[in-house]
Amino acid sequence: MKFSVVLCTYNTDEDSLRFTLDSLVNQSIGDYEIIVCDDGSADNHRAFLEAYFAAQGIEQYRLLLSPVNRGTVQNLLAGLEAARGEYVKPIGAGDALADRETLERIWAFMREKRGKLAFGKLRAVSVEDGARRVQGELAIPMRLSSYERRGLRSLKRNLVAYGDNISGAQLFYDTAYLRELLLRMTPGVKYMEDFCTYLAVLDGEEIAFFPETVVLYEVGSGLSTSPTEGNLRRLAADRAAFLQLLKAQYPRDPELRRRLRMEKIDNTVPQKALKALYKFLADPRWLAFRLALVRVRLSSKGK
Repeated sequence: MKFSVVLCTYNTDEDSLRFTLDSLVNQSIGDYEIIVCDDGSADNHRAFLEAYFAAQGIEQYRLLLSPVNRGTVQNLLAGLEAARGEYVKPIGAGDALADRETLERIWAFMREKRGKLAFGKLRAVSVEDGARRVQGELAIPMRLSSYERRGLRSLKRNLVAYGDNISGAQLFYDTAYLRELLLRMTPGVKYMEDFCTYLAVLDGEEIAFFPETVVLYEVGSGLSTSPTEGNLRRLAADRAAFLQLLKAQYPRDPELRRRLRMEKIDNTVPQKALKALYKFLADPRWLAFRLALVRVRLSSKGK
């Protein structure tokens, strides 16, 4: 089988589920499956899902409905254990594949590049009064040049040292490799499955960039785009646990050491201006990186 799509849900609504599923069921690739993994929701929408797939005539699907909440990483791992596809696309309820050719094009791209990870561009989707509106392209990651040039050294610095992250929403993986990466992150990391890109890059694995929109990304509803106190606390715990994991697995990596110096400055220097000064003194290249991000933001606003 070419692809598995693992739809991860938790306390979502039927409208969001339908929006996502509508983008999945008509993919042109043909040889794929849909796995719905619910993480202990108050309502896992079993009846709706079964009725939806029956109405669409879809047989290549499975429902993995956990009775308890385990966190995003364990929920996704459950889907990967059941997945039969060579490649996998994790997706959250409320997001959608960009068009019906998305899986077909990404499958061909990953086969050509012989890579284990790939990502494309995101377009934002907002929900206002129950209506969805597709907005502009999101600048994630902020500096695409490292990926366009396929330069592992600058990619590693931007991602690991400076935290210019790739969103999990735009990533596609070799199924077995994603499972391996996530298992290395447990039990410390519970929610931020996209941290696995750090492990891949630190292992010397390049991440291929597919220069087209692949996902319509709902902003303001997920863990990383909805800054409630509880979400921020969960993200902070995941981040701290993951940095400890990286220190143990890559104690001599220079880019990780650079990141740890920056983290120490963030945690010990109170004033914003002083933080910037200390970071510049610790790593003069950091200022060039920040200035480049400013130019990207200004360019994005002008579009």
